[in-house]
Amino acid sequence: MTTTPPHAGSPKPPRTPKRRPHPPLATAWIVSWGVWGVCVPAMAQDSLPPPKAAPPEGVPMAGAPVDEPLTAGAEVDVYLRDGRRETGFFVEQTKSQVTVSINGVRTSFPAESVERIARLPSLDERYRMLRDAIDPTDAESIVRLAEWLRGKGRLDLALWEVERALLIEPGNTRGKDLKVEIIAQQKVNEAKRPRPDPAAPVDPGPPKFVFPLLTPDQINIIKVYEVDLRDPPSMLISADATRKFLAAYAGREVPGLGTVPTTPEAKELFVRQRPADILAWFFGARARELYGQVRVRESPRAMRLFVQDVHNTWLINSCATAKCHGGEEAGRLWLTNLKAGTDAAAYTNFLILDRFRTADGKGLIDYEQPEKSPLLDFAIPREQAVFKHPEVSGVAKGKWRPALTGRDDDRYRRAVEWIRAMYRPRTGYPVEYDPPTPRAAKSAGDVPPDR
Repeated sequence: MTTTPPHAGSPKPPRTPKRRPHPPLATAWIVSWGVWGVCVPAMAQDSLPPPKAAPPEGVPMAGAPVDEPLTAGAEVDVYLRDGRRETGFFVEQTKSQVTVSINGVRTSFPAESVERIARLPSLDERYRMLRDAIDPTDAESIVRLAEWLRGKGRLDLALWEVERALLIEPGNTRGKDLKVEIIAQQKVNEAKRPRPDPAAPVDPGPPKFVFPLLTPDQINIIKVYEVDLRDPPSMLISADATRKFLAAYAGREVPGLGTVPTTPEAKELFVRQRPADILAWFFGARARELYGQVRVRESPRAMRLFVQDVHNTWLINSCATAKCHGGEEAGRLWLTNLKAGTDAAAYTNFLILDRFRTADGKGLIDYEQPEKSPLLDFAIPREQAVFKHPEVSGVAKGKWRPALTGRDDDRYRRAVEWIRAMYRPRTGYPVEYDPPTPRAAKSAGDVPPDR
């Protein structure tokens, strides 16, 4: 990846991504969606007839051999041979019947009555489809999206979207009312959560070590630095932050983009741009003091690759176990294995890997030549590695096993792709974080340098 970082010495400025043309019929579609129960044909909503095409690859046919069974809990459409279609959550499929949970009721259909089963996109996928179909300046449609999310129980995303609509159109009456309703519902939900009995005796027990994790703001700043303007994630830049930029940089020439507006009319048009377009100006002007005011809702592509293809695939299961780098008996590198499926754990472990230095001062990740990264060599058998995994002592002595089978391992290739996707040239992140020192390294006085 050659994304121009906002923090390098003197690279070429980032290219402002071209605005995707809005589909001509999108507005009409949005109106017809009503309460957002019908949106995109691929979503297989109730108002659409059963598709004639064969089911997607990997989706089992009732009564037929199943190569890749559906996961219990997946939302599915069950198409019956009499023309009916039932939507529910997949429970199981046997040779004689298909069972789904419909509105909480376990319901079974004879296998011979089922034509096919189609997996529905997840709620997050449907949300992305809807969001991408909306003109980012259309406050009314964004409010409808927030109403749809609220109806699906995603109050966090609903609040995010309604606030985005109000930034665009502060006087939107429905948006203001909906925000109040969402916040009230959040308070009701919070009040319903069970609370511990304050009169019950509490045994504090011995003090427990708590592995320090990055805060949401620290995670957000890493996301900002890793944004690829050619494929930007969902983000929000408030009108206030944009106006601060205009006030500080008015008249400044930004290479590749032009001059920061100075007239009231031009400034107003500037504020109404897509967040990715505004961030391109922030990057080009090196307005680092405003990066923290950019709220990135999703992981940028590079960090998604790390989380999905490295951290959750083999790092957390092999390297961050209690008998390896996931406990106080680890050598010099200590990773967290708590809350493993969260951004807090993944981004914390990434920052530790990014800043860690071997005994000879070499970084674990070689961003210029990913295949030469010691991190990847340490994950394959020693006889194949240039940088061989150190001999293991302590509780894990004799129990080390390579996380990957070698350079031909598909997981190895995906890890290389992740490193290539990170921004270059690297200058680090303005994040203050002190990782804990393992007990063994502390007692030996072997504290990792440059952390």
